[in-house]
Amino acid sequence: MKVAQPPLGTPINKSHPLVNGMVGCWLLNEGGGKRAIDSTRLNIIDGNASAAGMLVTKKNGNCATNTGANYIDLGTQPNMNITGAMTISCFGIMTSNPATNKELISARAAAPTTDVSWEFFIVASATQIRFSHGTALGTFQSTGNFATSPLPLDTLNHFVAVRTGSSGAWSAKIYVNGRDLVASNVGTTNNPTATQPTASIGRAGGVNNFYWPGHLNNCMLWNRALSATEVRSLYTNPYQMFK
Repeated sequence: MKVAQPPLGTPINKSHPLVNGMVGCWLLNEGGGKRAIDSTRLNIIDGNASAAGMLVTKKNGNCATNTGANYIDLGTQPNMNITGAMTISCFGIMTSNPATNKELISARAAAPTTDVSWEFFIVASATQIRFSHGTALGTFQSTGNFATSPLPLDTLNHFVAVRTGSSGAWSAKIYVNGRDLVASNVGTTNNPTATQPTASIGRAGGVNNFYWPGHLNNCMLWNRALSATEVRSLYTNPYQMFK
């Protein structure tokens, strides 16, 4: 599926229902430079590419691309430390399959690395996708199996994680291309860290590891749980909230 990106600087419609609870939106449509603009202009969480040449134009539109140890640094913004219901949405293409986890977007402390507010990644084998949070006391994990395994290379996919619940009682759903993967949840009593994490696109938060191998764009974050209907509408019309 290919939908034309809005031009750089297109304002977001703040009255659109999908903007409700939105923490940040990084279209990664800059096409150059190192600044990754938060299109919402609500919390103004602009990111910085770790290297020149990450924000480029590809056949599926402008994106952040990585073939090494590069990422988008979103910093330690308090609004990114979401400890309740939340939703993550990203479009991505894997162009290679290194034998490590492949992070879409996460908020994780540099030390101790067990302190995770939230993270969303494809596992090393590329047969599963996982959302997790936790501390040294334990980890909550929600894992979905890909319909085609391992995930095909050079294919655009839409990845969504939706966390619900509260302290000591967590659940999550994972969607790929609008389809609920009926994820398995373990460690549901383990809570996200209260430590202020570092957030990154394409890396494990503040940990210099688990880089995304390929292209990412249209990464969005909410402090509420989107419904299945809203998730499907994001897949079919990802830029509907732009004027």
